[in-house]
Amino acid sequence: MPELGGRPAQRSGLEPNQPSRNTGKARIQQILLAIREPLSVLDVGAVGTGPLDLWRSLPLERMPINVTAVDPDAVGIERARRLRLPVDLREVSGYHLSNHFGPGSFDLAVCTQVLEHVAQPRRFLEEIRRVLKPGAPLYLTVDSGHFAASHHGDPLWKRVLRPLAARLSERYYDFGLTETDLRRHLREAGFQVAEVLHCNLGPLKPLCGALNDGEARRFVPAWLHFEEELARNGFGQHHLFRGIFCVARTPFPSSEPAGDS
Repeated sequence: MPELGGRPAQRSGLEPNQPSRNTGKARIQQILLAIREPLSVLDVGAVGTGPLDLWRSLPLERMPINVTAVDPDAVGIERARRLRLPVDLREVSGYHLSNHFGPGSFDLAVCTQVLEHVAQPRRFLEEIRRVLKPGAPLYLTVDSGHFAASHHGDPLWKRVLRPLAARLSERYYDFGLTETDLRRHLREAGFQVAEVLHCNLGPLKPLCGALNDGEARRFVPAWLHFEEELARNGFGQHHLFRGIFCVARTPFPSSEPAGDS
């Protein structure tokens, strides 16, 4: 069972209406559903191709969390507001969190499929760390640079044009991260990495996408278990995994016990 703030999480009995078909996000949903005490949660970069997709299938009205979701995309924020979810939406860039929130404002942060689109990951992660409490967890999912570097990744023309476009605007920045790079960015930003798991096993992604909602609801938990078994048996860093799931924590002050690192 995932841990929350250094303590083992217990099942709440709640389930998503439809778990995410991104297994990294599905793991975060499991962790969020296991929360049993009031917590303040920050979602950084919550608006993308599917606004608030981490939250739409969760029974937020019955969960003891207060969610603040930030994104610099004003149009996307308005689209997200139309969903009428109990989420505090703010038009705020992840680069400027400390201008809007005080130190230690949040108990937990999530950031899904965002860091691969960030040109200055250390600065971005430092801002998240500043607004989290000591020992607070950050749950991340990113596109895998291992997958992108293999023949299963983007076509040659896209690999050539993307770096050129990224120089013009961060809007076009889209580069998967290797586990080594992800760990380095987190460490340089002052986080302690607690767990890394490669996820979204490529060959199963099209199968899951072809399932109806009822079938996917049964399939995703089995998929999560299969990925964990692969990791335990030494196949956890294979280039066929499309994504990386990571748990990092802000450090405790030196006078307090640091717990897991």
